[in-house]
Amino acid sequence: MQSGFRANYSCQTALTALIDNWLKTIDDGDLVGAVFLDLAKAFDLLNHELLIQKLNKYKFAYTS
Repeated sequence: MQSGFRANYSCQTALTALIDNWLKTIDDGDLVGAVFLDLAKAFDLLNHELLIQKLNKYKFAYTS
């Protein structure tokens, strides 16, 4: 579920949906596991020109 960069969505709505999903899964008798990654600085480590070339190669449009 995409919550970022959408009108009327936020971290709070994303967390609410996530927790609701977890609770339903637990109520159904299943297990819940989670892995959280912070990718906030991930793209700072990449060569941006190389990334743009790769995106173009796979037909992703880039506009600045």
